[in-house]
Formats: sequence, C-alpha cells, structure tokens
Amino acid sequence: MRGVISARHRVVSSPPSQVRHAQAALSRTVADANNAFAAAIYRQLCHHPGNIFLSPLSIHAILTLAQTGASGDTATQMRDMLGLRSLDDPLSAVVDPLEALKSEVSANGELAVANGIWVHDGMTLRSEFEAAAASCGARATLVDFHRRSDAARALINEWVDAITKHKIRELVPPGLLDANTRLVMANAIYFKGRWVSQFPKAHTREGQFFLEQGGTTSVPFMHQEVAIPHARTAMYEAVQLPYKGNGVSMVIVLPNPGRPLHDVEAVFSATMLRECLSAMRVYPLDVFLPRFTLRWAADLSLDLAVLGMRLAFTADADFSGINGAVPRDDDALYIRAVLHKAFVDVNEEGTEAGAATAVVMTALGLPPTFRADRPFLFVIIEQQSGAVLFVGRVATARVVSGITAAPGHSALWFVGARGRPASVKTMTVSPVGTVVRRLARIFILDRIAPL
Repeated sequence: MRGVISARHRVVSSPPSQVRHAQAALSRTVADANNAFAAAIYRQLCHHPGNIFLSPLSIHAILTLAQTGASGDTATQMRDMLGLRSLDDPLSAVVDPLEALKSEVSANGELAVANGIWVHDGMTLRSEFEAAAASCGARATLVDFHRRSDAARALINEWVDAITKHKIRELVPPGLLDANTRLVMANAIYFKGRWVSQFPKAHTREGQFFLEQGGTTSVPFMHQEVAIPHARTAMYEAVQLPYKGNGVSMVIVLPNPGRPLHDVEAVFSATMLRECLSAMRVYPLDVFLPRFTLRWAADLSLDLAVLGMRLAFTADADFSGINGAVPRDDDALYIRAVLHKAFVDVNEEGTEAGAATAVVMTALGLPPTFRADRPFLFVIIEQQSGAVLFVGRVATARVVSGITAAPGHSALWFVGARGRPASVKTMTVSPVGTVVRRLARIFILDRIAPL
C-alpha cells in the first residue's frame, strides 16, 4: 500500500522545509543529549505505577544553568548525566537553539520557555554566574527567605503560573523554603498546538481501554481516517501526529498485542526513538486515540542522584561558582529539591501542555534542630525486617534519674555494667521520694504490683 493513498483519507506529513528548519534549530548534539536524558529519567520513573507526564526539556534546561555554577566532581557528575561534557559552552548550546525553536513554533502555535532566579537578599552572586543566568533570561530577583519565605514562595509560584497560562500552580509547596534557603532557579515551558488533521468531535465515542493489570475502563475515543507516518516492529507500532506548520509532532508508541508496555519502556532510548522515526512511512490509517488530561508532580532529587548527580544533593556539593563558598563552609550551597510539575490536555483540536522545574538550593549552615520538647511516640525496631520490638510514648510523666514514671506508679528498667547481664530494678515515684528495689535477674512479668 506504500504510495497508494485512498481518496477518503487525508494525507498528513510535515513539509520537508519545516522539518529541516526544526532540525537546524536544535543541533544534533544538544538534541541527542536532551533525548538521552529524557529516556534515562523516564526509565527511572516508569517503575512507579500510574500515569506519567514530564518535560525533560524543562528539567534539562534548568539543570544546565545550575551546572554552570558547579565545580570539581559536582560539575563532572552533572555534565555527564546531562550529556554536556563534550560542549565548551553547554548553557549557550542549550539556550540558543531553544530561542530559535520558540520563534519557529510561534508562527502557527504557542511555545513559551522562560527561566527565573530568586536569590536571598544578603547572598552575593558571583558575576560570572549572574551573567550566565542573564544570558538565558534569568535575571536575579531578591527575596527574603529568612523572614518572608511564604511571600517568596508565592512570588515564584505566580511567575510559573503566568508562564504556563495557569496550567501549573503551586510548584513550590508550603514549608519547603526556610531560613536556610539561599536560591531558587526555575524553568517553565508552555506549548499549544493544533493538529494538522483535527479529529471531528462528532466522531468521538466512548470505548474500552484495556488496563495492563486486567480489566477495562471506559474512555472517550477520538476517531479519524487519515494518512500519517507509521512504523511497525516486532515489539510495537508507532504513529506520528503533526501539529500545524511548526515542525512539532506527537509520536505514539503502542506495544503489539500481548506485549506489556514495560517491554517497550525497558528499551526506550534516544537511539530507539531515532530508529523509530527513520522507519516511518506515510500510510492510510483508521486512528482511534483516547482524549485525555494528565497532571503529574514529583521531587526528582532521588531519581537524579541515582542517574549520577549524587554529590549535588550532599554537604560535599561544590557550587562555589554561584556564591564563592566552598564545600563545608557555612554558606556553601547544595540542592535540597528538584521539583517538577507537568500538565497535558489532548483533545480533538490538538494539545495544550505545560511544565515547570524548580531547583531549590540551601546553605549548609547549622543543622536543622530536632528538640523533643512535647509529647512524642517512639518505637524500637529491628532495622532489616522493620519488626517492632518496643513501642511507647512520652506524654506528661515526670523524669527522675533518667527514668520516666508517673507519680504513684511503678516503672521497670534494666541495669547492667561492664558486660554483665542486666538486673531488673523497680522504682516508685511519689511526692515524698523515690523507692528503688533490686529484683531477680531473670523473671516472668505478668503484672506490676506494689512491693
């Protein structure tokens, strides 16, 4: 059927000039680095159940800015994970093509990409880092994380909300920013595109979506007959749905019947995606696609550490290129959180998507205080199995000689010295004093009674 298109099917493919221009906008080196990172972070996250949606471009872009302030092994780990080690100027290599892509997509759709930095008033940025941030549109805004952390959080969230056209709200949750926060850098991205061939709304019908764990659920299926790029392998088939005039498209990879999605996810990579696109040919197809909306959010810190940038989240992190403070100084910076939120709505007309990533950086400073000065619960466990050996609470009892007891009641504790078996003592705390008696070393306790 190759080259034979039925008159009842519309032919949809991106004009070669647009495809070539889009390829030129994002250089192969940067695109490969972004795609390798996209596949790596997706494979790291796909073990979690349920839907997933994220913007690797947003995460990659803001971490590229963060790594410009990193030094030593911290910088090496970040550049290796981001695939930037071969680039002399990683930030320019990533930012400049994005600006070109924004201009291209805006001709027939919407694409907004922005960066921002919020700095604690009192911390001085190194001029080199400030210039690097300004080169990607991130001009420093002074805030007071110490006294007005909630106001700073609101300012950051309002900025994200505006860039994403109200699709990403509350990126930074309450309680995360505190007196030790020194810097937040964020990226926000928004996209809206219309299909070249839209799905007629009158053709949308309820249908059964087959769940991988068994069973079905009813969802609205959009439907159209259209000729689009298509590929089939022994593991999956894929289609490409282009958006109007901007060289951007959605690629849908569907496991072959009987194959779990995990099989495809396990081999998902930049190479696999490139080979999939290269194998595509335009075919007439009867396309059924669910209409869906997804929202997803996560702190990616642990996942990024697993992927290789471990030092950035520790007290040994070296971000001296940001404020000049070397590791273990009170003012030395490390990454406390990498927050990500994303939204997508796929419907008959096209797609609207938004995402934002925030890198929250904290000063090493003094360790957080843990002061047990109010009632608390405590548990003694065996760590490997998690088995509970003892459980208790400290409520209103008095403390005498390190032993907790309530007035008029008895308490038992063990006493041992120099490796000898512990003996058992009982103590009664009363308004007139404390009575202590030694009991047998081995005993069966079935109740506590006055002695």
